[in-house]
Amino acid sequence: MIRYVPSGTYFARFRIKGKLVWRSLKTDKVTIAHTRLPDEIENERRKAENASALAKGKMTGGDAIRIYNERIQGRVDLKPLTKAYHTQRIDGLLKSWSGLEKADLSKVTKTDCLNWAARFSPNVSATTFNHSIGIVRALFEIGIEAGIRFDNPAKTVNRVTERLKKLQLPEPDQFQKFIQEIENSGSGFSKPCADLVRFLAYGGFRIKGIFKELHG
Repeated sequence: MIRYVPSGTYFARFRIKGKLVWRSLKTDKVTIAHTRLPDEIENERRKAENASALAKGKMTGGDAIRIYNERIQGRVDLKPLTKAYHTQRIDGLLKSWSGLEKADLSKVTKTDCLNWAARFSPNVSATTFNHSIGIVRALFEIGIEAGIRFDNPAKTVNRVTERLKKLQLPEPDQFQKFIQEIENSGSGFSKPCADLVRFLAYGGFRIKGIFKELHG
């Protein structure tokens, strides 16, 4: 780890497969730099492994997953929770398809994809299933980009219909009792909290929309 004196910024300097790599750690705080250094080295190591796999004309499911995850984590338009959800779905995919990570992506067939879907779909919600299919398709698209195959076998797996949850809203008298419970809770903020609930309910607002307006 090296510090550039004029700006105070720390840089990582290391070798991956004999190649000297310089990467800015984007901080002038030594504690933060030490925290980021291992991740930066690991990212470069993975990139080198992916490049080696592509040079040999072979890509495993694990290689494609690493590339996919790097792309997701690098997108500035995605919120942290969305990125975390993608990571969660990838973990679920690897658990449900145990051989995918080490499988040669060029040799995975339509039947393999259909068999995975048949095992996976009964155990998860429609939303989870559809998101997982989206990831599987993206993995094969990465393989197509790399030139290791010409088709996407996951396109044979159909998405399932997602049914909206039926909302069970309280009746007017139930809502009034709910408001009274808030108002009589004994806190110094009880009445303002009850007023806020009334405002949101009667105005048809949502908390997310309120914060967007306040900070927009």
